[in-house]
Amino acid sequence: MRTLAIAHVVAALLVAAATASAVADDSPSAPPPGPVAPEKPPPPAPRSFAGARLVDPYWALTFKLPGLVESSSRRSPGTLFEGKAGDLAIEIRVREGDRERTADEWRAESKRLWTEKKRDMKDAVSADAPVPSETFVERDALGEETRHGYGFHTRGLHVFVVHACAAALAAKTAAPDSNAAASNYNLACAYSCAGKPDEAFVALEKSFAKASPVGLDRLRTDADLENLRKDARWKAFLERRSGADGPK
Repeated sequence: MRTLAIAHVVAALLVAAATASAVADDSPSAPPPGPVAPEKPPPPAPRSFAGARLVDPYWALTFKLPGLVESSSRRSPGTLFEGKAGDLAIEIRVREGDRERTADEWRAESKRLWTEKKRDMKDAVSADAPVPSETFVERDALGEETRHGYGFHTRGLHVFVVHACAAALAAKTAAPDSNAAASNYNLACAYSCAGKPDEAFVALEKSFAKASPVGLDRLRTDADLENLRKDARWKAFLERRSGADGPK
């Protein structure tokens, strides 16, 4: 029953994002031509969360789930929401793409990378409406399961992906060292993608301080860490990990 609840929560989050995205796409992309240059549009209102309802005007996203509670207003880069709904831990991330790929193309590329990384993708389901999406269940090293949902959206000339994941709250609190390791690893990936190697290496060192969130194969191939693998510090970091974990 819990697995079914997790599936419903992730599906609801993806549909909410797709609906908001469709509304945003209906708005005119440019003001009508005229003799006077249009005024610069005001910046979007700040993100808000109240009454189990999350509104982010920048991404034109609105989420509402019964019992949704935010854990902290301080979020890592790329994370839109961290909290819980009932006995489920909820996390929502968002990432903007470029003008070179369509939503379908980004989904295809993501699936290719997931396959290369040999992600555990049980009960995988693909859908094309209301937006291209992928959902699956992934089991971590401790045997705990998280349901992931990826929705690939089009907004004007850009594509962005909403990643919603849900897991049993007890699983998230049962192993704090492992949870901290995974959070810091995700933070390192975000900093790497943002071109901030100093912050990324700090987070990466923290992620392996008390637990190993991923193996050496993942470190060598994770596309999010590509910027770090070009850094002079990468070789020393990998050698330390090889010595601590042994060959993998």
